[in-house]
Amino acid sequence: VHPEDRDLVAQLSEMDAAQRASKEYEYRVIRPDGQVRVLASRAKILPATPTQGERLGGVAVDITERKQRERELEAMATISIALRAAETSAQMLPIVLEQLMHLLGASGAGIAISRTETDELEIGLGLGEMANMTNLRMPTGAGIAGQALATGQPYVTDDLTIDPHWYHVNSLKKPCAAACIPLVTNQDVLGVLTAIRARPFSPVEVGVLVSLAGIAASAMQRAALHEQTEERLRRLVGLREIDNAIAHSLDLHITLTIIVEQVISQLGVDASDILLFSPGMNVFEYSAGRGFRSKAVEQTRLRLGESHAGQAALERRLVAVPDMAAATGSPGRAQLAPENFLAAYCVPLIAKGQVVGVLEVFQRAVLHPSAEWLSFLETLAGQTAIAVADASLFADLQRSNADMRRAYDSTLEGWSAALDLRDKETEGHSQRVTALTVRLARAMGVRASDLEHIRRGALLHDIGKMGVPDAILLKPGQLTPDELAIMRQHPRLAYELLSPIAFLQLALDIPYCHHEKWDGTGYPRELKGESIPLSARIFAVVDVWDALRSDRPYRSGWSEDKTHAYIRDQSGKQFDPHIVEAFFELLLTISAEVGLAEEIGG
Repeated sequence: VHPEDRDLVAQLSEMDAAQRASKEYEYRVIRPDGQVRVLASRAKILPATPTQGERLGGVAVDITERKQRERELEAMATISIALRAAETSAQMLPIVLEQLMHLLGASGAGIAISRTETDELEIGLGLGEMANMTNLRMPTGAGIAGQALATGQPYVTDDLTIDPHWYHVNSLKKPCAAACIPLVTNQDVLGVLTAIRARPFSPVEVGVLVSLAGIAASAMQRAALHEQTEERLRRLVGLREIDNAIAHSLDLHITLTIIVEQVISQLGVDASDILLFSPGMNVFEYSAGRGFRSKAVEQTRLRLGESHAGQAALERRLVAVPDMAAATGSPGRAQLAPENFLAAYCVPLIAKGQVVGVLEVFQRAVLHPSAEWLSFLETLAGQTAIAVADASLFADLQRSNADMRRAYDSTLEGWSAALDLRDKETEGHSQRVTALTVRLARAMGVRASDLEHIRRGALLHDIGKMGVPDAILLKPGQLTPDELAIMRQHPRLAYELLSPIAFLQLALDIPYCHHEKWDGTGYPRELKGESIPLSARIFAVVDVWDALRSDRPYRSGWSEDKTHAYIRDQSGKQFDPHIVEAFFELLLTISAEVGLAEEIGG
């Protein structure tokens, strides 16, 4: 009887004898050859004979194979349940290996994953005597794993230390047997499952390993598909984040910062930066980056063809540098020296056939990118190029719009100056009333976006006088009723002249309505109260104030007190009362500013 079961057997025998009952129980025995077997025994009290009294006897049946099969089925069920709960390969590997070692009494076990991108097998996890092999890589066709993969059949050896196919020659210090099973599902080779122990594996045990490998392969494939789906979903979300940044941000630096953050997150690298090409300087300069230990990288300035980034731009292709220390053919960058990067990948940013920059990613450990990883890196580079091109296009458009606005404004100022030159008695009037009107409108809370239209309208308020004959416009005396009727046509002439010009549509109110009066007695349309556009009501006060204080052919300019008295008298008649009050508050503010300026100057 096995030493661990002797007390149990003795207790059960005594119990059977005392209770005079027949009972079945299991225990282990050791055969002379050292093999352990499991017996099922039914003991009972034998009847007395003339020569012997009652005795304890029974029959024992060898149930070793049955118990082994039960353990195998139990292990398979345990593994299946555990694998269904696991979602990733990393969670599955220890479950498979721990159950395998328990089931077969293995001293070590490991799973090697096939890495098609590098044509290698990587030991994803090793336990027991194979723990020190975790993360080791070997060529796909090497070792006992290579033999199993090449034949598609289990490879079994009784002593690895003398097996000619054992790849890790110095990893084992004593003889041991091994069984290596391919992990295959739907004709896809995922890797190999290996178990080692002191005694050889029987054909039955190899069959158990094959069954276990089948379950593991199916679960690993499911996990791989799940992980791929999750990864692709994350990448789609990342691309969406970049699209949103491109669509909604006018700040290129913010957009590029979001891109490098997504690059690091989605590709699982340590750092990333974007170098943009400066045509004027003919160099690539750092624009945005994340993951760097120092700010030295921000000083990067590379010429076309210089370093790996410049090479990628020159050759218009992805440049992979798996080992930066051993790389030849392109000098390193001094700015990257403090970073201790091992691997780098550089992708040119190409928009409409032009290289606009370079996207770089860096890793401080060995990097084994898959084809899908590299493809996504180039996709990110494409999105980055779009962002740079859009920002450049927007900047060019802004410059063009600014140039056009300057050209428009110069034209308007030219027209205004021409009017002032025509009527020398009012020279400078348009510039003065324009500046004061804009300031009064701002003080009254007019939106900043409307101030530009007010400025243009004020500059052109008398543009209609271009249609008034000089004899009337420059007449030194009072105008006749007929002449006055012609003069009062200038607001309508302004409207007819300016309305066909699209960009002046919102500036028409002042040229057309600045002679309308609050009480409805103005011209040309006799508008009343708030039906008169606000900008025209504001301008009317400023225009009259400046005109009264200026010398005219038919009178001398009024004093400040007389002018102010007239404007107050016309509040509620010619002018909007609220605007009159705001105007006088502004004059007080201006007076205080002038006094302070004179005091400081003194």
